[in-house]
Amino acid sequence: MKKLMTILLFVVTVLSIKAQNSYLLTETGEKVTIMGDLKLDFDNVSFKIENKEKKKGFEYVGYKDKKIKMIEFVGRVFMVLPDKKNIYLQEIVCFNDKYILTSQFRGGSDYFIKVFDWNFNSICNLKQLFAGKKFQKNDIEDRIKPYFGDCSNVTDLMAKNIQDQKNQIIEDVYAVKCNSTTKSIQDLIKAFLALPVKQ
Repeated sequence: MKKLMTILLFVVTVLSIKAQNSYLLTETGEKVTIMGDLKLDFDNVSFKIENKEKKKGFEYVGYKDKKIKMIEFVGRVFMVLPDKKNIYLQEIVCFNDKYILTSQFRGGSDYFIKVFDWNFNSICNLKQLFAGKKFQKNDIEDRIKPYFGDCSNVTDLMAKNIQDQKNQIIEDVYAVKCNSTTKSIQDLIKAFLALPVKQ
C-alpha cells in the first residue's frame, strides 16, 4: 500500500510539473494552462484547457499568433517575435551568450530559421534547412557555425538528424543551451518578458 501511495504521489507530482510548464501567455498578460498536446498550424495554435462546466471537463481552444506573447510547453519555448513587418510565433531552437536560434513554422513542412541577439533584434534570416536527401552539405558549417560555433552539442544533434535522414535539420532540437553559455532558458524568458510592450 505504501509503495502504491508513493507511485501515485510521483505521478501526481509529474502531472503537476507538466501542467506548470505547459501554458500560453497572451499579449494582454493572461496565463492559460495547456492540457494535453499542442497543435501548431500556420499563424494559429490549439490545445485543450480545463472547463468544469463542459461534460468532459475540458474544451479545445485556438489562439492566433497576434494574440500570443509566449508559450512554454514541456521543455519547448515559443515566443512571438518580429519577422520584417509581421510577427510570428517562433520556437527557440538553441542559444548561447550572444545569439538565439529560432524556427518558424509556415504551414505544411515549411520551417524557416532566424538568428536574434539577446535584445531580440533580428541578426539574419536563414532559409529553410532540410535534412535527409535535401540537406546541403555545408549548411551547418556556413549557416549555423558563424553564430553557434561554440555549440558543438547543438551542431552534433543537427549532424545526427542529417545522418538519420530526419525531415528537418533541427528536428527534436528544442531550447538547447549551448555548452559554453552561462545563461539558462529562464534567463532568456526573463529577457523576453522584460521587452517594452508593443504599441
